[in-house]
Order: sequence, then structure tokens, then C-alpha cells
Amino acid sequence: MSIELQLMINVIVSTMPYCILAYCPMLKYLRYKKWLVGIVIIISEFVFVNSSLIFLKNGINPRYSDVITSVICLIAYALCVKVDFFKLVFFYFFTAAYTMIIRGSSVFITGLIFPDSTLYYSIENSITQIVFFMLALPLILIFYKKTAERILDSPESGIWKTIWLVPAFIIFLIMMFTGSFDNNITKSWKFFITRICLLICVFIIYYVLLRSFDVLRNSAMLEERAKQAEAINDLQKAQYNLILKRIEETKMARHDLHQHLNLIQAYIDSGDQEALKNYLKMYKKTLPIDTSQIYCKNYAIDVLVRYYAEQARQSNIEFYTNIELPQEIAISEPDICVILGNLIENALEACQRKKSGEKFIRICGKLINENSISITIDNSCDEKPIKEGKEYRSSKRNEVGIGLISVKNIVEKYDGITDFKYENGVFFASILLNTT
Repeated sequence: MSIELQLMINVIVSTMPYCILAYCPMLKYLRYKKWLVGIVIIISEFVFVNSSLIFLKNGINPRYSDVITSVICLIAYALCVKVDFFKLVFFYFFTAAYTMIIRGSSVFITGLIFPDSTLYYSIENSITQIVFFMLALPLILIFYKKTAERILDSPESGIWKTIWLVPAFIIFLIMMFTGSFDNNITKSWKFFITRICLLICVFIIYYVLLRSFDVLRNSAMLEERAKQAEAINDLQKAQYNLILKRIEETKMARHDLHQHLNLIQAYIDSGDQEALKNYLKMYKKTLPIDTSQIYCKNYAIDVLVRYYAEQARQSNIEFYTNIELPQEIAISEPDICVILGNLIENALEACQRKKSGEKFIRICGKLINENSISITIDNSCDEKPIKEGKEYRSSKRNEVGIGLISVKNIVEKYDGITDFKYENGVFFASILLNTT
């Protein structure tokens, strides 16, 4: 078999496993149709092969073409996958480090099994690489699928601007200490052990990162719950102060009622109906605003909705409610208030940003049966919310919104369902909670 053909096969064998590992966990995040992404990968492979052959024909070590391959891979990856750029770079370097380590290890094994094989791109080495990758592929794909979404959906975006340097540094170490594929070096146990140790380092780093992000996510959720609990506490205090104010107003009204009745009687006795009408009209203006509307029998929900109803009124936003939930529900009050608080707050902010047209918020809550609670919140919205992967970006911060993630986590806690969508200028949020 010619050297050129062996090199072509080896380039394809070395790069295709990378493509499988890099793109399979990202299938939900592709910018384009799968067949179109497949064409991009095929074109990339064509460029890889031809650049290696050009280097070989000009007497240059084909390994130097790996630099071109790496740049093309990253560009194609960024064009085809729609996630945060720095998260993308992290996965790119992590996958590249893994494939480089496996590739180097296969060169060592080839040297042991085929002592006469002197070319790192020999057909024997290509066969060994295929065996290595196929044996490890099921486990690494399971690992990727279980962990990739946890990182891709993480709300912490700032940390990714630096964390991608970790796998990039691993690649630097690989190239620094085991970069040469010289026959005498690749057949040494030092070469093999170094690559295996670096492989272990890669997965340890990945594991530590996962645990760190879990801690950060849980911390963010606890902070969000504490924020909602504090808000509910403030609302209860405001409601209590409002009740005290109404009590004082009632006392004053009772005190003044006798004088008002005397004056009304005087107008009646004198037959001055016009003066009586004017007086009653002025008197009505002095009466306190009617706040007797009950939004929900559950006190915590009622207080929460009442607060946002007042905010909506001040912003000239139509606020419709139909919350038919009992006084006692099987969902903890902190959980239901976090759900409602986040969703109504998002709806209120979207309406406040709306520059023209109808502004409205519609809230509906009811028992589907004894075991389920349905909550829907619809609001007018000027712009379609931006999604990053499966999550929506916050309008207040340039990162994934923690509020909706908190809502999803609570809903999952109750084996429920969340559904968010935007259609024709309206954002629809639907929640189903199981109470058993």
C-alpha cells in the first residue's frame, strides 16, 4: 500500500472519532439540519486529507498539517453548533485532548504489536486506532451525554471565559512532552505512561468542573429561593401595614360618619338635591381604595399576586387572573411562590419593556384533579426571547436566566412538566405539577 494512501486513511481515522465525540452530544444545539452539518464535516475531512498530502509531497512532516486541521475544526464547530462560544471552545479542547491521547497511545501499541512499522500513519496504526476508539466509544459517549447538558445548561457564563484554558493547557502539555511521533520515542513506556496520566488528568478535571458547577447551580437556586422568600416576607409586612392603615381609616370614618349624616340630613330637609349630589360626589373621592379583591384562597399566593397586580396597575398593564386554588395545597408555599414569583416578574418586565400596543398579563391556576395543579401565565412581549440551547437568556444579564432554571428544577421535583413558547407577540408559560 502506498504511503499516500496510508496517510489518507490515517488522517480520516484520526479525525472522524473527534467529529463523532464533538457533535453527538450537541445534536440538540445544531444551527442547521443534520445533513448540512454532515456535509460540513465531509468538506472538512477533504481539506484535512489534502493538506496532509501537500505537506508530504513537499517533504514536510504531515503532522504540521494538524495545525491547519485544528483551526478548521474549531471554525466548523463554531459555525455548526449554537451554544456559548467559550463553552464551545472548552468542549473542543477537551475532545481534542482526549482524541490526541488515544491517538498517541495507539501509536505506542502499534509499535509493540508491529515492531517493523516505522510510520505513525501506517495502516497498522490506523487499524489500532480504530480498535482503541471503538472499544472506548460507548463509554465515552455515555459519559458525554450524561454530563454535557449539565454544563451546556449551566447559567454561569463568565467562568467559561477562562475555564477553557484548562483543557487547552492539557493539549500544550501533550505537545510539549509527547508531541513527537519519532519511532524511538513512541515505542518507549515513558511516552505511553505520560499519555495515560494526561488522560486521567483530563477526566479528573472534567469531574471536578462538574461538581463545581453543581455547587454553583445549587447555590444560585438557594439564592433565588431566599430572594423569593424575602420578597414574600416583605409583601406580608406590606399587607399587614395596609390592614393597619385600613383599620385606622375605618376608625376615622366611623368618627366622621355622624357629622356626614347630619349634613346629608340637612340637605334632604332643605330639598337641595344638587348640593347633596355634589357633596356625595366629593365624599366618595375621600373613601379609601377598595382592596377587597381576593385573587386566591391561599394566603401566600394571594399576597404575591396582589403585589404584582398593583405593580401592573401602576405600569398601565392589564392584569387578568383566574386562580382557583384552595387554601391548602399539596405544594409547599416557598416552592409555589418561587414558581409564580419568577414567572409573573418575567411577564411584568416584558410588558414594561413593550413600547407600544396592548400590554397584558393573564394568570390561570387550577386543580386538574386531586393530584395535579395547572398554572399558565401569558403576557404580551415585543421581542422573541433569546434561547441558548434549551434555556432562555436573561434580559437583565448577558447569560442564561436563573429564574426559569429555578422554576424547572422545582417542577422536576414534583415530576411535573414545563412548557415555554413565544408566538405572535405573546409569551406562553405553562406548568403542570403533580402533588402526589
